[in-house]
Amino acid sequence: MNDQALAAVAARLGVALVALNGEQKTWSFPSSPHRYRDDFKYVHTVLEDIGERFPIDRSRIIGAGFSQGASMLWYLACRQPRLFAAFAPVSGAFWRPAPRTCTAPLPVLLHLHGVADATVPLKGREDAPGVRQDSVRDSFGILGPSAPLQKLPRVRSGFIGETPLTCERSARRRDGGLLELCLHAGGHQFIAAWIEHAWHLSAERRSR
Repeated sequence: MNDQALAAVAARLGVALVALNGEQKTWSFPSSPHRYRDDFKYVHTVLEDIGERFPIDRSRIIGAGFSQGASMLWYLACRQPRLFAAFAPVSGAFWRPAPRTCTAPLPVLLHLHGVADATVPLKGREDAPGVRQDSVRDSFGILGPSAPLQKLPRVRSGFIGETPLTCERSARRRDGGLLELCLHAGGHQFIAAWIEHAWHLSAERRSR
């Protein structure tokens, strides 16, 4: 909640910013290095709570996360692809053993990653003996095996804030699904403007 750039995005969009806390500053999901609680149940409890207390349209909520929080989003997207209008993970994907299959339909998932990320490398890495991060591209292959990513023309890749991106995308009209992978030259970092991008893109798809 102290991230000024993220707070500025929320203010600019006129939306509520809800920050969920992982137990012990991490998240518990299948293949996670730590198991502290049922975080799938926790996310649902928070969504139910804010829905009861505030006039929030559940069909317009997007989920965002960074690093381990991004991995949590990937598992949510795999299990419940319509839980959020869009999933916007940054620098995190599945862990091994990764899910064999994911629930249909294809979600709207927009992933941002730095090619120089040494904490969560694009190709994955062994975090500890027997604990391994999956590669980002393999994660996309699991989430949308029949929706291969295709490079966007460079002119459409553009920028997020001041950050140049190279992007690939796959879209399916029949179920409204969309997968997008955008890469920047940096490392393990969160870029708040990515959340704004996800919000606008999900709004565009709702209006079709």
